Amino acid sequence: MYEYIIGDLIILISWMFLFFNRKDLRKVMIFSSLLCTPLGFSDYFFLNDYWSIPTLFNLKPGIESFLFALLIGGVSSALYKTIFKKKLVQNGEKNKYALLIFLLSLTVPMIILNLFFRLDLIYDGIISMIISTILILSMRKDLIKESIIGGLLFVAVYFMGLLILDKILFPGFILNYWNLDMLTGAMLFSIPLEEILWGFSFGALWSLVYEFLNNKRLSS
Repeated sequence: MYEYIIGDLIILISWMFLFFNRKDLRKVMIFSSLLCTPLGFSDYFFLNDYWSIPTLFNLKPGIESFLFALLIGGVSSALYKTIFKKKLVQNGEKNKYALLIFLLSLTVPMIILNLFFRLDLIYDGIISMIISTILILSMRKDLIKESIIGGLLFVAVYFMGLLILDKILFPGFILNYWNLDMLTGAMLFSIPLEEILWGFSFGALWSLVYEFLNNKRLSS
């Protein structure tokens, strides 16, 4: 029953490294982490859907759900900027509708997909994040590079974390807790293709959320 929290602790290592390595990005990470934390509620639907993993105190969503959301929000916001040594500068006045645009672009597609197409929830999430990312990039073309590379960087971290859990710490982790019959069955080194797509789409979106909401741009 400790697999989920231990997975969170693995991500925490990355979060702490980024947080203490770049003092100038701490505000970005905290902002992005707190903004992402409410997504922990989504485990109310995901648990016992395409995956079912025990949580501490059998809560649904569990403490682990919110910690996971908090950590991946911060990690994805700082990976690209840290690796490529980018700084943030103001890009003019903030768009007062930016938060509304972001929230609607993420939630409306999710609701429509769930109501009318009846896809599995992980596909709803992937498609919704891609739609939100495309909409934001149509308004902020200067963030395209960060979004694509940020997505690749985050999915690499996410993929390695799942591999560590599945191959080293808890052999059979994926087979034990993922309802693979609900997915395509395509896998890469035992990791479902859907998790890889989810990781990329999340990283592509969350790497640029801070810049979009606060009208910041990258600078060398």
